[in-house]
Amino acid sequence: MLSLLDSFLEKLPIISTVYRVTKKLIGIFSGEGQDKQREVVYVEYPKDGIWVPAYITNRVGELYVLYIPTSPNPTSGFTVMIHESKVLRSTMTFEEASSFVISVGVDFPNAEDAYAKLLVHPKN
Repeated sequence: MLSLLDSFLEKLPIISTVYRVTKKLIGIFSGEGQDKQREVVYVEYPKDGIWVPAYITNRVGELYVLYIPTSPNPTSGFTVMIHESKVLRSTMTFEEASSFVISVGVDFPNAEDAYAKLLVHPKN
């Protein structure tokens, strides 16, 4: 039954695009698919010296597509494309980063990691 509904929705002109993208987003946020899509990085945004956590949603060669969530509602974030040399890897999990954003920074499980990467050794 679900397969039939899925097939039907993918054939409708405008709804098919919305449905396809929604399925991908649900997959990313629920943990389905590739692990790289749930990777958390730090990126300087909106200017140099200001670091925010971001989720890698896609990669094309050396170009990363990042979703930068905003506090306290991470679903109201935005998407940027950035060269891989402009991001720093984080040890935060997807869930930890989401908790950090939702709690407006109060819940910061990997503060030492951020300090070491962003202040002590910026831009390795």
